Amino acid sequence: MKPKVLVTRGDHDPDAIARLAKTCEVEVCPEPRAMTRSELLKGVVGKDALLILPHDKMDEELIQTAGPQLKVIGTHSVGYDHINQELMKNHGIKVGYTPGVLTNDVADLSVCLTLMTMRRVKEHVQSICNDTWKDANASPFWLVGSCLADKTIGIMGLGRIGLATAKRLKAFEPAKIIYTATKSKDEADGLAELVSFDQLLNQSDIIIITASFNESTKGIFNKDAFAKMKKTAFIVNTSRGGLINQPDLIQALKDGNLAGAGLDVMTPEPISPDHELVKMPNVFLTPHIASSTRETRLKMINLAVDNILAGLKGDPMPSRLC
Repeated sequence: MKPKVLVTRGDHDPDAIARLAKTCEVEVCPEPRAMTRSELLKGVVGKDALLILPHDKMDEELIQTAGPQLKVIGTHSVGYDHINQELMKNHGIKVGYTPGVLTNDVADLSVCLTLMTMRRVKEHVQSICNDTWKDANASPFWLVGSCLADKTIGIMGLGRIGLATAKRLKAFEPAKIIYTATKSKDEADGLAELVSFDQLLNQSDIIIITASFNESTKGIFNKDAFAKMKKTAFIVNTSRGGLINQPDLIQALKDGNLAGAGLDVMTPEPISPDHELVKMPNVFLTPHIASSTRETRLKMINLAVDNILAGLKGDPMPSRLC
């Protein structure tokens, strides 16, 4: 009997899903969207494996609903805060994820958001749309931005993505690049200097967040952290929205204690078009698209499929989380 696999979105690459279907009985969300929670709970019953995304919360209710035969989960993501790892271990469920393949794309967007935010691109685009470009003739300092040259760039978390981001930013000739991490990185020698979190806050002209989201980093950028930053500093986040206390960020921006923010991730997601962050001129937002290139999304879905197939066979997963 073929193992049963539930695919929680209906718009994955068909060739990747066809690979699953060669050896598995596959049920796919019938529409090009994510399953609702009620659809998910109905669909997991009797399944041996799940192919999920970050909006699919893997918790006790779902595991109990699925049944004891569920032994493999493959998430189409590098983030895993939607998965209760301890619960998976307790139930003997193997979980695979998709790190590594999206490193370059996320680093690219981290640099993009840095430039867009520091150069006030949102405000410049709005000046064209609102016919206020003509105001540029009134002052040589109209909507002037900030450059990266001779600035101190701080990176929170120098893993694969943080390191790739630092390498790209080196070309902009900053004064220095500093980073925080659990330990010094050999790969950073000659590129970036390890500092404490407080030093990162005090010294940086821009802070780029690429650290993992977990209990120790949850809300680490709060009012106390923002109070230690330069009033001319910017913050960019391409990790997870939960690393930033969002109300505190909004207040810091309102009070002029930060110059601006570039965010690919927020809480919640998606945020409302009426949300305060959307309306702020010095906040540049993108809708969680850091890994959103065709090339990377194909690599991610195929790695997720490989993880599931290996897990079902009892072979080592190419990229196992727990």
